[in-house]
Amino acid sequence: TSVQPGPPASIAIQVGDNQAGAPNGVLAVKPSVIVRDASGRVVPNATVGFAVDPGSGAVELASVATGGDGVASPGNWTLGPAEGDHRLRATVGTVPAAVFTARATFPTFRVADTTIGPGTAAITYIKTGEPLHGLSLIVPGGSFATAKRWTIESRDPATAPKVSGLTPVAPVLSITTDAGMANQLITLRIPVKVPPGSTAMAFYHDPTTGYLEPIPTLTTDAVSLTVVTRHFSAGQLLRPTGAAALRRLVSVQAPPNIQIVTFAQATEQLAAGAVTSDFELGVDDWEFANHGSYITPNGESVGQSLSAIYYFLRLRDPGDLLSNLSGRFDRGPFWADNPLGYRVAALADRDADWGRVTGFLAGIEEFGTRNGLNLDQAHLLSLAMAMSATKQPQLIALQGAAGPVALIAYQVSLNQILAANPNDPGHSVTIGFSNGKFLPVQMSLTATGPAFNFSAVRFLGVSALADLSKIDQHFQALAAGSVGTQDFPAYQLEYFDEDFGIWKALTGNTLSVAWQDIQVRALCTACERNLGAAGQQAVDIYGSQANLLSGDRTAGSVKFRVPAGSNKIGIHVLGGRSSSQSGTVWRHLDFRYVTVNASKFYVTPDPSAGVAGKPVTLTARNQAAATPTPTQYVWTFGDGDAVTVTGDSAVTHTWKAGGVYQVTVRIKHATTALELGRATATVTIDQPVPIWRLTTWTPVSASGPPAKETFSLDQLIADGNIYDGLLGIPARGLIIFQDQPVQVGPTTRGRGVYLQFYEGDLIPGPAGWDASASVRVLARPVSSPPPAPDVIEALDTDALTDDGSLNAGSFGGRAVNATINAGALGLKALVYWEITAVKNGTVLTGTVKRVQPMYEITGFGGNIQTPIFVWKGDFVHVWNYSATRLK
Repeated sequence: TSVQPGPPASIAIQVGDNQAGAPNGVLAVKPSVIVRDASGRVVPNATVGFAVDPGSGAVELASVATGGDGVASPGNWTLGPAEGDHRLRATVGTVPAAVFTARATFPTFRVADTTIGPGTAAITYIKTGEPLHGLSLIVPGGSFATAKRWTIESRDPATAPKVSGLTPVAPVLSITTDAGMANQLITLRIPVKVPPGSTAMAFYHDPTTGYLEPIPTLTTDAVSLTVVTRHFSAGQLLRPTGAAALRRLVSVQAPPNIQIVTFAQATEQLAAGAVTSDFELGVDDWEFANHGSYITPNGESVGQSLSAIYYFLRLRDPGDLLSNLSGRFDRGPFWADNPLGYRVAALADRDADWGRVTGFLAGIEEFGTRNGLNLDQAHLLSLAMAMSATKQPQLIALQGAAGPVALIAYQVSLNQILAANPNDPGHSVTIGFSNGKFLPVQMSLTATGPAFNFSAVRFLGVSALADLSKIDQHFQALAAGSVGTQDFPAYQLEYFDEDFGIWKALTGNTLSVAWQDIQVRALCTACERNLGAAGQQAVDIYGSQANLLSGDRTAGSVKFRVPAGSNKIGIHVLGGRSSSQSGTVWRHLDFRYVTVNASKFYVTPDPSAGVAGKPVTLTARNQAAATPTPTQYVWTFGDGDAVTVTGDSAVTHTWKAGGVYQVTVRIKHATTALELGRATATVTIDQPVPIWRLTTWTPVSASGPPAKETFSLDQLIADGNIYDGLLGIPARGLIIFQDQPVQVGPTTRGRGVYLQFYEGDLIPGPAGWDASASVRVLARPVSSPPPAPDVIEALDTDALTDDGSLNAGSFGGRAVNATINAGALGLKALVYWEITAVKNGTVLTGTVKRVQPMYEITGFGGNIQTPIFVWKGDFVHVWNYSATRLK
């Protein structure tokens, strides 16, 4: 008698597990399960449910009864559209489900597998009707020194990474090669199907990390996209590693191949507004400005931009604010006090081989011109799409006759690009775009250099055109503190030892001396130019707040004074380079902070000021403990005088002549003569400016222009130009003589020679000027020849030479009041006073001569700003005078 099976107790996979197939494809084996009771007997007529996980495709039957053999099958299993594991679950009653797993994988199609020698070669794929029909890879001759192996495979566009807003428009290419960075531009033509109104772009894709990086586009047409690059190597990509401790930068192993994925994006999305990357000004750029360096004397904008974007993409840890580049390696407020970081930027600039990149851009420019392409618009759209897809900053190049400039673009819209300015850290360069063209932008090659026009901007991507591979080792050397030691010339710092009168090496970061006036020099025998036989270089000295204390470009050493006690000073060494324009340029070599422990003694006040002939009191003080007694103070005053004072730390001294004097005091033990310390101070003594009041004033002679144009002695002729043409004084100004007090606004102006401003373009001013044509410009008439001003120095104190003493002697000078253009004749009109003087104690005698060329306005050269003058001759006055000294 047969025993009837019990209820289902288990469900198990019979066949069809662990299959593989293409996405959207039907698996070769229909999955089936077998149902048994608790005794292991098969259970017929049991209802089995079949359900796929989301995305895992579909089966033909969702519910099936088992046959007499206890087996049930849902029919064919069609996998879902994506690659990966797909699952099908079979259930019966409350029994735990049986789960099928199938692997969906798009097939890989090998396009090429070949070796390319050093000569020009091309890989092409021509098969009408296939997605890759028309694919070509062209490697120019000289790209590589030896033969390289190239393998190209393709997979379905659906295998491309998912990026919001982007649609794959070509098969995914996988390129495997042992070739690194090429010496020439490699072109890759990719067949594409771009939707109307869209922009297409190809990207490198690292499948191990998901990293995307754009490849610059050369040209596009209806069926293809052609890109240019120097590499198809994953090792060249700036895939992130993080910078928690600047760990070994090659810790992420490069995959053996690289993928090329091609996307399209609706152009209207790119035009919708500004596209912004994650790069922040003042956070992710270097904190120092581009001043050039010894190995980059013409500037290093390229190196600063390349090294900053390298750090941002490869080394920065987005979760660690302390890993941001700006200020990370900085040691103070001065631009040069990040010497290791500055050397990284300089080395990146030197290694960039930017001349080669510039040559590539010139070739792209020529291709665009030859084919009638709007490269400006194409490169702007490329930048916008690259930034939209990756949210990463991108490199751009400015093109102009002045030289190479590379910038990090961090924001783009269809009317402008914002880029980090290497000449002004934390600030941007704005590049406008209008009517399909970039607007000219002005940039300097260094922070302090002249500005040049750059008329075009070209998109570089990141690693496609610029070789960034050596930057890796420079950051490693920075972490080790050895960056640039083999690249920058070696130098030695020395200080002058006042006690022994010799130069000594300054090897550490601390200098302890018993004085306050420090003298330092830097010796570099390997530098191109120097300031002396020992190889002296230029040196600048800075305080702890980046304030310049002293600097030297001529003497070969620099002197500076520090306050008593401990002082942090910065020593900036600048190496000499040859320059065809200026002979020598001084460029950054190194920067060091040094703590100077100077004498505890100091002089107060310092600096001090006084007047010749009047006493000045100075006091020596001790910053630390009380000065031992008995104490002796030995003062020298810089004028040949010296005095020794015992017990009293204050001294009074009178300087006889004006000047700047260095005062030194040596503090000694009065009994043992042991020197306890010394201090210095600067005293500036002013020489009183003499004032001479006129006591007599006698006209000697007066002569006017030739007879055809004469003037009476009761007229004073002003230098006559009320237009924008005066040199040396403000526009629309003139020198006039005023013979009596005049009220001007709230001020009463006394007699003298004054600068008279013209009020408005045509409105007569207080002196009654007439701006109509064919008139002479005259001052108002006076009843007699004009007297001289009350104080002779009012004419022009800077033009007179007087030593200020009461010694007998002569002095004099010429006071040129104004220079005006003399119209179409090209003449110069000079109005000047010549003064001679003989001094005898408090009495001054001499002559004053006033010479003024006379012109007549005969017309205007098209507008009121260009009067035409005709010279009529000179108007000359001569006076004798005498004066007495008031002070």
